[in-house]
Amino acid sequence: MAATEQQQTAVWIRDDVLANASLSPTKPKTRRRLPVAARTVGRGVNSAEKSVWGWSKGCILSNTDSGDTEQTIKKIFGDVSNTPPKKLNQRGSAVTPSTNKADGGKLTILVTDPDSDFNNMTVQISQSKTKSGDVVMDNHFSSNSSTPDDLIQLTHLHEPAVVQCLERRYREGQIYTSTGPILLALNPFRMCEGLYDENIMKKYWHNDSRQSLPPHVYATADEAFKTMMRQIEALGNYSNQVQDPQPEVSADQCVLVSGESGAGKTVTTKFIMKYLATLSQKMSTSKSSGVSIEQQVLESNPILESFGNARTLRNDNSSRFGKFIEMSFAETGGLLGATISTYLLEKVRLVRVTDGERNYHVFYELLSAKSSVKEAFFLKEKTLHDFRMTSCTEPDRRDGVKDKDTFYDLLHGMQTMGFDANEQHNIFQIIAALLHLSNITFVDNGGHGEGCILDARNPSLMPTCTLLGVSESDLNIALTTNTIECAGERVTKFLSINSATKAKEALLTSTYSSLFQYIVQRVNHTISNTEHPFVAVIGVLDIFGFESFLMNGFEQLCINYCNEKLQQQFNKFVFKLEQEEYEREGIEWSFIQFPDNQDVLDLISAKRTGILSLLDEQCRLNTCTNATFANQVYSTLASHDRLEANRTQRANNRFTVSHYAGPVEYTTDEFLEKNKDELPQSASELLSRSQANDLLVQFGANMAMMDSSKKKGLRKSLHSSTIASQFTSQLKMLSTRIDATTPHYIRCLKPNEDLIPNVYDKAVIADQLKCNGILEAIRVSRVGYPQRFLIQAFVDRYSILHGSKPHRTKAGRPKIRNEKEVCAQLVQNIVKQLLPKPAAVPPLAKNFPCPSPSLRRLGSVKLAKENFEQRSFRSKPAYDFASIGIQIGKTKVFLCQKAFDSLERLLSERKSSAATRINAIVRGFLGRLRFHKLMIEHLRALEAAKWAEDTTRREVQAQKLSAMRRAREEEEVKRAALRMQKLEEHRQKRQPRRDLINKFNEFSRSARQIKSPSPKKYRWKQVGPNWIKSEWFEVP
Repeated sequence: MAATEQQQTAVWIRDDVLANASLSPTKPKTRRRLPVAARTVGRGVNSAEKSVWGWSKGCILSNTDSGDTEQTIKKIFGDVSNTPPKKLNQRGSAVTPSTNKADGGKLTILVTDPDSDFNNMTVQISQSKTKSGDVVMDNHFSSNSSTPDDLIQLTHLHEPAVVQCLERRYREGQIYTSTGPILLALNPFRMCEGLYDENIMKKYWHNDSRQSLPPHVYATADEAFKTMMRQIEALGNYSNQVQDPQPEVSADQCVLVSGESGAGKTVTTKFIMKYLATLSQKMSTSKSSGVSIEQQVLESNPILESFGNARTLRNDNSSRFGKFIEMSFAETGGLLGATISTYLLEKVRLVRVTDGERNYHVFYELLSAKSSVKEAFFLKEKTLHDFRMTSCTEPDRRDGVKDKDTFYDLLHGMQTMGFDANEQHNIFQIIAALLHLSNITFVDNGGHGEGCILDARNPSLMPTCTLLGVSESDLNIALTTNTIECAGERVTKFLSINSATKAKEALLTSTYSSLFQYIVQRVNHTISNTEHPFVAVIGVLDIFGFESFLMNGFEQLCINYCNEKLQQQFNKFVFKLEQEEYEREGIEWSFIQFPDNQDVLDLISAKRTGILSLLDEQCRLNTCTNATFANQVYSTLASHDRLEANRTQRANNRFTVSHYAGPVEYTTDEFLEKNKDELPQSASELLSRSQANDLLVQFGANMAMMDSSKKKGLRKSLHSSTIASQFTSQLKMLSTRIDATTPHYIRCLKPNEDLIPNVYDKAVIADQLKCNGILEAIRVSRVGYPQRFLIQAFVDRYSILHGSKPHRTKAGRPKIRNEKEVCAQLVQNIVKQLLPKPAAVPPLAKNFPCPSPSLRRLGSVKLAKENFEQRSFRSKPAYDFASIGIQIGKTKVFLCQKAFDSLERLLSERKSSAATRINAIVRGFLGRLRFHKLMIEHLRALEAAKWAEDTTRREVQAQKLSAMRRAREEEEVKRAALRMQKLEEHRQKRQPRRDLINKFNEFSRSARQIKSPSPKKYRWKQVGPNWIKSEWFEVP
């Protein structure tokens, strides 16, 4: 290889190898890489101490082997990217076979890592001083290209490659990275604008596997939801075909959010619930006018955070309890309700808070409220420095969240969940009473007897009694005396100041624990589904992370035991069950070694020999103390590989347990008291007599009932009486519930211990990856099959991708009796669609093998035979399903993620094409119906138009005839009028003559009738052409 090529070959080298092979005369001092437990012990915020990773980056200057540099590294130092096949031992773990190295190989490497102590040093590394995996190839990322979204796509897979890839993505603002089915989430310790808004949410809603979206917590939530819907569909098809369905696959899903304290588990859980609730509301067909169940489920988060979260050295909003939220869904995907289960509330925080930490948020939120609210609880002029519970060194949160804002969110959440004003007042009254109760002090009895009494001069005494609704004397008796029943008689014992203080602390912790359980039950009563039957559930687990402090007690042992249990479940699902199922189904597979922590679980919880069993046994005996418990642990478990106790630890009653995340030292102080969790009977009776708060009366009755059951349990059995046994039982139920679901994993990582943004500590990330088994999980995901279906379910789901319709009986079942053959035929046809089409083969002559002009033009008969054989081979190809990512087992079909995505893409395209065709056919049919209807309407319109035209024509003709008739009549009238006019004119012309004639006639008549005494004479007189009579005169 050329020198320029070798200089460009980048590698990663272990620091201890560089220290041993350095050519420099003065070797730098190497710092020991600390495990996560040791890193966190004794370190505060903004610590200047720097963790050391243990790897350095360099480039190869010379190679003694003449071959390829990459092959030389694999030959000399081993190939850690592809793990060789392993055999399983009796415990189920993989055994790594021995490998033989080549001799004589040497590399000269120049260290080019600014963060390394060996920067700019030239070293020569040989095989004799190294072991497999000490020198590994680096992945080349150009400045313009982006890092892969999925770590299984890395060319070289090892710890430095994963750490480097995560760092590059973190610098680019990409906090989510996939490792096959597992999502890695780096806590940015800041608000990421635009990363969780509704627009981003919609992209994952409408993602149909045809487009590649970047890794996101929404993608994991969407995958859980879509897997649930697919399983519901598959179970529905199975139940329709089988009379008594008993399917192996459940539709229930579970999202397990894990990681160290401060890694961002709580925030991730809220985003998952937000996505599922919003998607459910989008798919729901019923619209409610009031508060929806989705809103109520989301509003439960601020309530539980206020009462169950607190600031610790490693997290400003650390969950001090574990919760498992089961969201129930209908067959259509609508959210019906939810149920919240809680685990192991940290009660010791109420009485002892470490410097730099805070108590539960609700105390600070109430003290930050308005004066009008605080006045009712004797808190008007009080601040957090006035109470022992809240007077810590760091009162504010480092993440910038204000207590006033969270108090408003708490009130809004209570209102949404249906807490009325009286109920809210009672809750905050109890919180204020506990604040004042923490300040109560005691003084000696003053020579009037043994024991102590309440300090009457304490200003918090009166508010405490008023808020609790009890008298001062009753409170004094409850806290300073203890009543013992002996031989049927009750004996009162006066307590010392130390014992009375412990009684006060027991009352305080028990009251707050009862209040927390009441709030959880109240929330469950509101959001639980009691009306509609649900089909499937999606569980979201948010539980406390692994803890290791300067002083670790009973709580840390239980918390770390829970994390060990979850880690075993993770190993069981990702490694053990996965590989066992491959072997059972006859899948071609190379077994991968994985970490097994069963021995740690046996150390803690084994019957009769485990630490918790020994603790329960010590609690049963009244004479045992914390020291006797420690001695019992030393004598019983001294030979255990995971337990260590040196002389100094034995003198201080301490021991160290080597957990999967590193060694943790525990002190046995107060182990027995915390495990018993006893409350004086007088304290429960005190709460039962409360006159100011109904909740306190209820709490007192519940405490008395639990105390009596515990005493009976101590006499009979410890399985249901101690905290350890109850917590162990809860974890078993949780593990059983998770095993019945399809899990989806989100591993939260914190990039630094100081909880500040834009700081990436490679050592911190590497330790978390190593402790959580991420590297082994990536190897399994890289060559594994995360998606699997029952053979019949696979055929039912992907039969639409069949090139030719399979022959089926009348009942719809395939004619081929062997379902595996049907599945193989289906897979073969699907593979044809996934692979590129082969090149076209020249056509053959019709009468083969007789030569013909067409064959002679091809060259010879031999060529025609080869052509025929080639065509026959291509007509029936024999595909290697395993190389494509599909394997058919005895009862299931296994798919790698790439093959599954390709099948889903083909299925989506085929369904989209079929939907388009169906839509076209239906639209054509509807169009023809509309056309037929329009034609009928058109014909009817034509007939109506013709009838209207005929009617109009007839009307016009009638109007014309009528007009003509009217015209004739008018003409006749006119003529008649003209005749009449002419007659009138003629009459008028002859009127004078007629008048004369009439007058003459009248005169004649009158003359004949009147007898004149003497005749009169008249004469005619000519006037023009006429003759008229002259006037009367007498004839002389």
